[in-house]
Amino acid sequence: LQEWKELDNQLDAVLDSIANLRDRIWWETKHLEDVLSAKPWQGSCFRSPSRFLTALNRDDVQLALTHDLLQHERMLTTARTLIASLAQTQDAMARRMDEWLMMDLEAPLSEQGRATLEQAQGVYVFLAEELYRKQELVKRVLDSCHDGLVDKDVSEGRIV
Repeated sequence: LQEWKELDNQLDAVLDSIANLRDRIWWETKHLEDVLSAKPWQGSCFRSPSRFLTALNRDDVQLALTHDLLQHERMLTTARTLIASLAQTQDAMARRMDEWLMMDLEAPLSEQGRATLEQAQGVYVFLAEELYRKQELVKRVLDSCHDGLVDKDVSEGRIV
């Protein structure tokens, strides 16, 4: 149960990191679009029309975008790994439950032992449902990734 809890906390942190990276990727992409579509004289006056005014130049933003895209891929891989680890932990709990039930068949448990077994079965069912929910969530996050998230021309520094 402790391993499950640790893996669950790690998965939560990874999904938060993916959300943060997607926000940053969006900002960096929009900033590059502004920089690439701007005329040379724009941004040199006091009232700049740029939506994403910053001291970073185009190369800095492209470097940050590349880094964030690589981090995003690493986080997606980590999410897959954590979901697989949660499934293995669930399988290990299932084996323990089977062993416990077999012991009950061989030598019946006391009233307190039977109550504990029923509570353990309830926890197992809850964690199985939670695993399914997390698998579906991670599947939706993975399916939401596609090449259209970042315009290839913008990420390469060409105007569209």
